[in-house]
Amino acid sequence: MKAKRKFKGLSLSFIFIFSLILMNANVGAVSISTNETATISTSVVDGTDDEYLVTVGFDGKLEEIGASNQKLDVVLLLDNSGSMSGTPLATAKDNSKTFASEILANPNNNVSVICFGSNATNYIHLNNSVTDTHAAIDTISTNGLTYLGSGIDEVKNEFDTNGRSDAKKVLVVLADGDTSDVAGYNASTAALLSAYPGLTIKTIGYEIYAGSSAETTLVNLAAQDTSSGKYYNASTDDLSTVFTDIATAIQSSVPEVNVDIVVPENFTLVEDSVEATTAASITSADGKISANYLNVAPNSSHTIQFRIKIDQTKATASESYTANNIPVTYTYDYVDNGQPKQKTSELSVDAPIYQITTKSDGNGIISSGRFVGRGASHTVSFSANEGYELVSLKDNDIAQSVDGDAYALTGIANDHKVEVSFEKPAPVKTITAPTAKPSTAPATGDATNIGLWIAVVGISSMVFVSFFKRKSSR
Repeated sequence: MKAKRKFKGLSLSFIFIFSLILMNANVGAVSISTNETATISTSVVDGTDDEYLVTVGFDGKLEEIGASNQKLDVVLLLDNSGSMSGTPLATAKDNSKTFASEILANPNNNVSVICFGSNATNYIHLNNSVTDTHAAIDTISTNGLTYLGSGIDEVKNEFDTNGRSDAKKVLVVLADGDTSDVAGYNASTAALLSAYPGLTIKTIGYEIYAGSSAETTLVNLAAQDTSSGKYYNASTDDLSTVFTDIATAIQSSVPEVNVDIVVPENFTLVEDSVEATTAASITSADGKISANYLNVAPNSSHTIQFRIKIDQTKATASESYTANNIPVTYTYDYVDNGQPKQKTSELSVDAPIYQITTKSDGNGIISSGRFVGRGASHTVSFSANEGYELVSLKDNDIAQSVDGDAYALTGIANDHKVEVSFEKPAPVKTITAPTAKPSTAPATGDATNIGLWIAVVGISSMVFVSFFKRKSSR
């Protein structure tokens, strides 16, 4: 049991240590800032220690900048009375298909096409198929008189039967003459508005004389929508423009976005480094980058990238070289159901600068200090004067083991003070062995070998005494 607990403890310790290693492996390499529509990030450019790649992105998220971006149930009510036969009907059908395509480009929207002549015909119910809607429009033909009231009745029936509770209701009416059933029309309109009081209404007078009773009817119908109703007097030449204007007006859209970026004071913008992933008008001057986007599609993504380089002179003179905030201002000019609006959003990200200072004790040289970005790698090189060698290298007062004549810093996330010391190597002492003298017999009378003669005399005496004793014993 104790062994298991010991093993478990070791395992948890290993995991903790390994996690710390992973957390610190690339510390400070990237700074990221984000809000509901935009993101900014900075990272040191590969192969450099003093350049940042800055990425500024934003999305045309209508619902997040204040636009409703609601679902739309759009009924296109077309006059197919006899007076529309020929070119007028053909032109109306072609432009109606273009209009339907623009509305149905948003998968949240549905379109229905209803015609009124002597009676009302629902050619296609509320749906999101461009192909089916175009095919239905192609089958429209002319049909007698101009009973607008019966068309209004069919519109209400379509909303009642196929309309979605969470979708905004829109009615677009095109007619080339006055209604043939005034009383029925008035009753039908009252019933429709009672059931759908927030109905958006756009009316088009197609080749109608200005001031005619037909125009008055359509003007008054559009006026029932007190918030965004509008009447258009169109000819065969500008019907396409009218439909485009209506499609834009009834949908939430972002016609323009301006992005303003300020380069930090301790940096310079790298020349010709500003790029945009989508079409934009970009200018850069006096430490400021401005990008203008037109007709931004809902929920579309856009990115600006550029590089900034640390100005070593400015950073040296700056009292606060680490304070390098990049502020970005987004200005959204958008239309929400026909109403022009604007929202400004601000976001910022840091581009930290760290200082590497170097010092030698005078007995050697060391590379100059500099300012670098977060996450950068930098190598400090050094060499000893002649007759000296490295004895100590300290990084922020902590001794470091160094092999060779360089010290590498990686994943930089703070200031570094690198100091080197050199000393002369201690002299090496040389010990010489004594030389042996030749062993030759000394010459007679050579006083320098007196010791040898004493030994010879002594040995001879001992031999003589021994001989004498043996002879006496006989």
